[in-house]
Amino acid sequence: MNPEERHIFSVLVENRFGVLARVAGLFSGRGFNIDSLNVAETHDKSISQITLVTHGDAQIIEQIYHHLNRLIDVIEVTDLSTDTHVERELVLIKIATDNPQKRAEILQVSEVFRGRVIDMKPASLVLEITEKGTDVMATIYYDSDANFDLLKQRTVAVVGYGAQGRAQSLNLKDSGANVVVGLYEGSHSKARAEAEGLTVKTVEEAAAMADIIQIPRGLARDVALAYARGIGGTRAGVIETTFREETETDLFGEQAVLCGGTAALIKAAFDTLVEAGYQPEMAYFECLHELKLIVDLIYTGGLSKMRNDVSNTAEYGDLTRGPQVIDDNVREKMRQILKDVQGGVFAREWVLENEANQPVLGALRRQESELEIEEVGKNLRSMMSWLDE
Repeated sequence: MNPEERHIFSVLVENRFGVLARVAGLFSGRGFNIDSLNVAETHDKSISQITLVTHGDAQIIEQIYHHLNRLIDVIEVTDLSTDTHVERELVLIKIATDNPQKRAEILQVSEVFRGRVIDMKPASLVLEITEKGTDVMATIYYDSDANFDLLKQRTVAVVGYGAQGRAQSLNLKDSGANVVVGLYEGSHSKARAEAEGLTVKTVEEAAAMADIIQIPRGLARDVALAYARGIGGTRAGVIETTFREETETDLFGEQAVLCGGTAALIKAAFDTLVEAGYQPEMAYFECLHELKLIVDLIYTGGLSKMRNDVSNTAEYGDLTRGPQVIDDNVREKMRQILKDVQGGVFAREWVLENEANQPVLGALRRQESELEIEEVGKNLRSMMSWLDE
């Protein structure tokens, strides 16, 4: 079976009575689907433009194109999906609330999607969000959407007591959930978990005790929201997603930006300055240490806040030199990294690496630990008494 594709058609038609009905009738009469439709006059008031979104396999799309062209009132049909185009969806949201705190929370959330207030009354406000369809459609849940009582009725098993396992276990415990931590025999984390008031069992025992692992059909989302509330996630907002989307975006983000991309950029910049004869200590401060200041600004207010708070010189350098560093060649490599994640190439490589007891990872760790930037950073941080290492 041929895969279905989404297509956007721009149809110029004579601005006459009944034209829209004939176009719609063409689709309904032949069993074609219209996902969305918009009509407006052009600068020539005798001509209207119909923009419609549909989907189907290559054969159906070709039929739609030819049938539209045969309509007597149609002047021109263009399949925008086959060429470069700008695509946006508009959402208008009216929210009824006169609570100042709720309004502040709503405005804070809308900023994430670059929304703006277009109308505000004592008991309501209207938001406008214009974005790509995939961005606009995100669903976010908050404390009021989650029923934590569903979690209180169950035993929750958290496997592992590392950075995430410890944080989730303690937050769930503080929220009133019955938590059991599953650890392998001889784990060094057992004493710490027990000292912090948690029940510790083997992974097998914890899995057997926990009924959260098997969520009854129909309650999966509710229980997941209850869990998110238990660890404090719904205070900021929980985005509804899929296992595939979360896994692929998480791996890509780690490799291209958060860990791989950032670390490689720092090292390359440090080496560039040192090779040019600058002091390693200055290179460390300029390329690594000060990164926290920039990340904090981006974290609290996005790229716009960062650019607003740095100097005009820094902003100009950002906007003119940044694209030279991240050029089309780098973007293509990012696309390849994403393809490796989506196609399972990275997963297979990582499985084989673990089956062989991580020889490549071990060698790379040793290699990285011997870099000059690590030694310089260690010496400089030892002088920063306010750091708790």
